[in-house]
Amino acid sequence: MAYIGRPLNAGNLAVQSGTGDGSDTTPIATLNHSVGSSNSVAVYLDGVRQLAGTDYTAVGTTLTFTTAPANGVGVDVYFLGLELSIPTPADATVAKAKITTTLINEHVDTTITASDSLLFSDATDSNANKKDTVQGILDLVPAHTGNVAFPATQVASADANTLDDYEETTWTCTLTDGSNDATGTATGTATKVGRLVVASAYLQTSSLGSVSGSIQMKGLPYTSANDGKYHSCAIGYGQGWAYTAGYMVSVHLPPNSTTMDMYVFDTAAGATGFQSGEWSDNGQMMITVSYTSA
Repeated sequence: MAYIGRPLNAGNLAVQSGTGDGSDTTPIATLNHSVGSSNSVAVYLDGVRQLAGTDYTAVGTTLTFTTAPANGVGVDVYFLGLELSIPTPADATVAKAKITTTLINEHVDTTITASDSLLFSDATDSNANKKDTVQGILDLVPAHTGNVAFPATQVASADANTLDDYEETTWTCTLTDGSNDATGTATGTATKVGRLVVASAYLQTSSLGSVSGSIQMKGLPYTSANDGKYHSCAIGYGQGWAYTAGYMVSVHLPPNSTTMDMYVFDTAAGATGFQSGEWSDNGQMMITVSYTSA
């Protein structure tokens, strides 16, 4: 029977074609797509729609006609409602540009508890992704003791607003003329915060030995900054000195040094170096100096 009307438009439907031979009720041996029932396909013989379940049956990949199509008749099978196949993207192939900005920027503030789980990357296991509870992760961190620990060796920072060191130490203050040292006891303490050093000592000599001329105190644990600046020392106590009563004694630390110079204001013009003859064998002095280290 001839077909009158607009030509059939398959569009994007999957179509499979064959030709009848007048004897074979399965002119298309195997359908390209498996179907669930006869209604899953539209079958045409030379453009004439056939009635599903009456003129043909279809199940799986088998199409069977009730009567074998005549020799030379064109057989067209249109697959209806095929499953749309959407492939899964390969790992690490979806770029940020393919995701809506709203989704990327959206977040929800929430309160986590010790039993909640977090994902993390384990550097000791080839950065494999792991999951653990909040408590489990916290257990990997040393218990907090209220202290801030700095490394034994300073990791210096050029940032003026970064605290990169804290140290506490002891030092030995020694009376000297630059070549010879007096004997005695003089254990001091020092604290270094960043570049700021505060050092104290109680110097008590028992013998000047060969010390002569201008005297100094040496042994500070940190070298002062080489910035051209001098730092004054506070003298808290002195005894066993042999200079003229009423004179004032001063001690200062020069730049780029661990040795403090000592002076006596004994002239109208100012100060002269503190001499060994003005310090007795049993001389004593308590000092504190605050300075910027190198």
